[in-house]
Amino acid sequence: MEVDRPSDVDRMLEAVRDELHVQNGIMGLQLENAAVDNLAAVVGSRIDYGFTVEWAPKWVKAGDPHRWQEADQSSPSGEWHFRECLVCGRMTRHTSGDEADADYTSHYGDRHGHSEGTDRPA
Repeated sequence: MEVDRPSDVDRMLEAVRDELHVQNGIMGLQLENAAVDNLAAVVGSRIDYGFTVEWAPKWVKAGDPHRWQEADQSSPSGEWHFRECLVCGRMTRHTSGDEADADYTSHYGDRHGHSEGTDRPA
């Protein structure tokens, strides 16, 4: 199932918020969650105001999708498996990793004429 792709700024804000929550725990700052969320919003707003924000997952090999999963009891499997095509931005959600990989492989070959894991034509 295709899902809406978040904006680059929304992704940056989420990354800032996640990192601040992690550091709050690691450093034992004992900040309330609301305070950390507020700090993330303020820092993110300042970054967005002064810089061009572009989400670029440098850890993903050319031709591969951005892959992640999220626990969610609304999924029959208890988690959703996401795949995002970094060529066209198509993002999908599936109940299993195998299903998500198969859908991405089909999409990438059909839409972009490439094999997964390579930027060369299939």
